[in-house]
Amino acid sequence: MKKFLFIALMSLMTLSIAAQKFTIPAGTRVHCKLVNNVRGAKVDVGDKVQFTVSNDVIVDGKVAIKYGTPVVGTVYEAKRSSWWGTRGRLGIKLNEVDLMNGYSVPLSNGDLYVKGDNRTTLSVLLFCFAAIPCCFICGERAEAQAGTEVVAHVAMDTEIRL
Repeated sequence: MKKFLFIALMSLMTLSIAAQKFTIPAGTRVHCKLVNNVRGAKVDVGDKVQFTVSNDVIVDGKVAIKYGTPVVGTVYEAKRSSWWGTRGRLGIKLNEVDLMNGYSVPLSNGDLYVKGDNRTTLSVLLFCFAAIPCCFICGERAEAQAGTEVVAHVAMDTEIRL
C-alpha cells in the first residue's frame, strides 16, 4: 500500500511539474505562412483561411509555440477583377494561434493584403481611341500564394500550460 501511494504521489508531482503555467507576453512576434493558394474571386468575406507557424516562438528559453501550429485567419475583403480594368483585392487578418492543448493565443497586426494591377487607364484609352470593345479588359486578379509569410504579434499577455 505504501508503495502504491508513493508511486501515485510521484506521478502527481511529475504531472504538476510538466504542466507548468507560462505567459506569452503581448507583442511577441509570430511568423506565419499561408498553407494554400487563396484567390479573391474564390473566397467570401468571413471565410476562414489556414496558416501555420513558420518558426518556433521562444520565450524565456522555452518553446511557447511550436513550428507547424495552426493559425486561423479571416477574409475581410475579397473582390474579383472585373471589366474596365478594375483590379482584384484580397485581405486576410490573422486572428489566433490554436495550440494543441486547447489554448488559443490571440493575434494582432497580422494582415495579408494582396491587390492586382489596375488596368482601367488602358481599358478607357483603348476604348476611346481604338473604338473596339476594350471595356472587357479585366484588371489583374488578387491571389496569395501558398507559403506567403506574414508576421503577427500576440495581442495580449496570454497564460498557457506547456
